Amino acid sequence: SGYLSEQAATQLVTPTASISNLTNAAWVKTTMTTAFTSTGPDGTANSATRCTASAGNATCIQTLVAAASSRTVSFLMKRVTGTGNIELTQDGAAFTNIASQLNSSTYTLVQLNASILNATFGFRIVTNGDAVDVAMAQFEAGAIATSRILTAGGTRNADALTYAVAGNIDNTVGSAYSEVTL
Repeated sequence: SGYLSEQAATQLVTPTASISNLTNAAWVKTTMTTAFTSTGPDGTANSATRCTASAGNATCIQTLVAAASSRTVSFLMKRVTGTGNIELTQDGAAFTNIASQLNSSTYTLVQLNASILNATFGFRIVTNGDAVDVAMAQFEAGAIATSRILTAGGTRNADALTYAVAGNIDNTVGSAYSEVTL
């Protein structure tokens, strides 16, 4: 329980059909097979993509032509087979290992923040034969991943919590308490 406050965000993965369906041509695959046949994080059949390396260092990449600014790429991922490295990238050359975050029973939100001109974002499966299920790809401005936006170009306004003081709070007695987690 509590209040979740998020920044404004725009989904930069395009098209909408490619957010969970990484078989879409917008995702350029190198030595990787993809099948839109996996059960997604919400339990719906055929709503996530099985990505399997058919050789070492298999990649699944999408490109955004834009000025460099702080952006975060994120995916919901679940390991299917193997124990090798699974890595995220925003430039197609430098990769960050996120394998220790994955398990085979639940989807995990994995993310990478960077500031790259003309970002080439996605992931790499390092070991031939390893596989992951992937759903809800997101690429957005900002330092952290926010809740999923399910349409390409879809936006979410920044959250703002307000509470009317008049008639609700006595300015002469009492106290207020809050906890903030960043």
